Amino acid sequence: RIRALFIEVSTKTGNPLVDSVSEHSPGTWADYWVNLGGACYSTVVGALVLIFSYFQMGNKSEAMLFLVLLGAACMFFSLKMSRLIILSAMPAAALTGVAGGAVWELMVSPLRHTLLGPSAL
Repeated sequence: RIRALFIEVSTKTGNPLVDSVSEHSPGTWADYWVNLGGACYSTVVGALVLIFSYFQMGNKSEAMLFLVLLGAACMFFSLKMSRLIILSAMPAAALTGVAGGAVWELMVSPLRHTLLGPSAL
């Protein structure tokens, strides 16, 4: 099973019972939509926010890079074996939170500036 993640040839074992198990088949993008729902889109937005913040805003944090790399690694391995899509839930939830926080900050920042004045920023 582990070799199937890295070597394409080893996915067929010759045993019809093992080969017929659907959880060993490669994952598809439709599987992501079924299991993660709307988080599929907000995960990408959250990753882009973190990458932009890391390179453009000067917020150098290893946690930002770790979250983006964790999401990329989980996506890579879950596309190799469909039962590993559950591993994508953790980075998808975290990156969705990042996207939600960025949208919240965009909505609240002008309101805070209007109510409290420019010195509150």
